[in-house]
Amino acid sequence: MYRRIIGVAVALAVTGFLAVGCGGGGEDEATASVTKAQFVKSTDAVCEKNHKQREAEFAALDKQLESEGQEPESSAGIETRLTDVVIPSMERQLEELEAVDVPEDSEAKVAKMLQTYSKGIEKLEEEMLDALNGSFELALFAEEAETVGLNCKA
Repeated sequence: MYRRIIGVAVALAVTGFLAVGCGGGGEDEATASVTKAQFVKSTDAVCEKNHKQREAEFAALDKQLESEGQEPESSAGIETRLTDVVIPSMERQLEELEAVDVPEDSEAKVAKMLQTYSKGIEKLEEEMLDALNGSFELALFAEEAETVGLNCKA
């Protein structure tokens, strides 16, 4: 009988240990365990996916604009591209980047990078075409991304 009780106690202890090791921990544990290589791989995948999606959305929108008799490269066409494709895509990319676990030693740089990206998106929303001419924030985002080893462009 004692063996059965000890067996159940051991099984419960092992189950509890496995539960803690399989997602039972807090965010700090997950963040602490991510390596820079994992971070770069995850982040670059987010950026690449959003870039491809943005290109496909551009192609579809350009066809639509042309079928409506508008030039995609005109001021009106570019504003439509910004409001319908670029800004929503950048906002989606920002949300996905914010969800990626960051190595502890890169947290400050990545937080600054994402804040810069957010400011660039806000400026683009407010100023539209004017923001495209030398957008300091979006250029700075690309530079900051490089400093943490990313190939992520706005």
